[in-house]
Amino acid sequence: MEGKRGAGQKESEGLDRRKTRSWTEGKRRAGQKENEELDRRWKENEELDRRKTRSWTEGKRRAGQKMEEKRGAGQKENKALDRRKARGWTEGKRGAGQKENEELDRR
Repeated sequence: MEGKRGAGQKESEGLDRRKTRSWTEGKRRAGQKENEELDRRWKENEELDRRKTRSWTEGKRRAGQKMEEKRGAGQKENKALDRRKARGWTEGKRGAGQKENEELDRR
């Protein structure tokens, strides 16, 4: 019986090793590695979140401005086309029409 009791003591000593300093330090190191992994992931996510930073949004704004400038160029073209409707241009056309009519009258 005493032999068995001794075996039980060894077992409990093995369990008590968990309470020793080196065992807990090993656990701490494992925890540190976990934290380092989490930190690394957090930094990766932070890089992805750069899209929300001012410089990124300003870049988007600039791209938007360029689009508006292109639209502005289209408006300039339209203005050039609208010149045809301006008084001077139509009067010139009227003058040309008069000349045509005068030629027809001559015939």
